[in-house]
Amino acid sequence: MSSRPLVDYFAEGLQAREDGKHATDNPYCAGSHERHEWDAGFRATVALEDEDGLDLDPNEDNEVPLAGR
Repeated sequence: MSSRPLVDYFAEGLQAREDGKHATDNPYCAGSHERHEWDAGFRATVALEDEDGLDLDPNEDNEVPLAGR
């Protein structure tokens, strides 16, 4: 295992996603902790889509009133 903290590999994955790279660009060996952390960072940047189509902004108060109230 590397002497670098695992959070460094997570940060690399974040940066790779921002740079437009693909998940298959992960440079670390399959099954390694480094690869796992890189993948976690890469996946952490995927934008979540609202299933109900409300297109909520995470930076706003998105309280949705309940029906009948």
